[in-house]
Amino acid sequence: MTQAITWPTPRTDGNFPVPQPSAALSFTGERMTTEMAGQIALEHYHRYCLARDLVAGLDVLDVASGEGYGSALLAGIAGSVTGVEIDPASVAHAQANYSFPNLSFVTGDALALPLVDAAVDVVVSFETLEHVADHQRFMSEVRRVLRPGGLLIVSTPDRLVYSAPGTVPNPYHVLELSVAAVYTLQAQHFANHSLLYQRAVLGSVLSTPDGRGWRSYERRSAGLIEATNGLARADYLIALASDAPLPETGSSIYLGQPVVHTAPAEGQDIRDIKARAEAAEAAYNQLIQSTSWWLTAPLRRLARMFR
Repeated sequence: MTQAITWPTPRTDGNFPVPQPSAALSFTGERMTTEMAGQIALEHYHRYCLARDLVAGLDVLDVASGEGYGSALLAGIAGSVTGVEIDPASVAHAQANYSFPNLSFVTGDALALPLVDAAVDVVVSFETLEHVADHQRFMSEVRRVLRPGGLLIVSTPDRLVYSAPGTVPNPYHVLELSVAAVYTLQAQHFANHSLLYQRAVLGSVLSTPDGRGWRSYERRSAGLIEATNGLARADYLIALASDAPLPETGSSIYLGQPVVHTAPAEGQDIRDIKARAEAAEAAYNQLIQSTSWWLTAPLRRLARMFR
């Protein structure tokens, strides 16, 4: 018989610290680091805030823990947190920058987790599935290290939105999933499962007191607003699965910095930087072309002499 884990309720309201490294890892183009801001930071921190609500006093495994900021955030409330990351340099960075008695980082593969059987209550793995081809093996490893009734929380892009026709494929992704594929994968390995949709937006939120009854009103063009139930066109899917009854999550919002009225100015700063970079590149290309003509001109004149 599956033993049900007692999920931490009620959630604790109020401020909680966000651990910061002495120096952030450099952004490689895919792995989230604490030097990042904007959409990618909103998405990742929101996921870890959701997980934090569910892990008070529990033993947690963070698969593909990267720089370690998320594992450290969870360690502020969890009983213990183990971050597993395949990149040794990232593990060394996390060990040096996030030192808590209930937090550890180890080098390991998501398809061969370096933990004994039934080691943790919760497995968290954000933006990992799309980087591996063998999803069945990943889920089997998760089941192996989870205790009876344990919980899996994963996030992954929705292939039909994130990689819609006409978009540029993400070169770091091996195999993305659709909503239907995520549901099927959950059902193959867990008795109970649910799905949340995630999308980073710049706008305004109206919510009922109990968080239910979400509606999306999206400005599709200058003359068109689309109304739909739920969150329209979500880029990411956050999946929860367990053999025990699932914890209540509901809808949520992560409010980042800057506030809306400063975003256009910061966006203009980025556009100015981009314009300067493009101008510099154009000047460089023009210089190369003129230099190339100057160097090859004598050869062209010599060739004409022998025609």
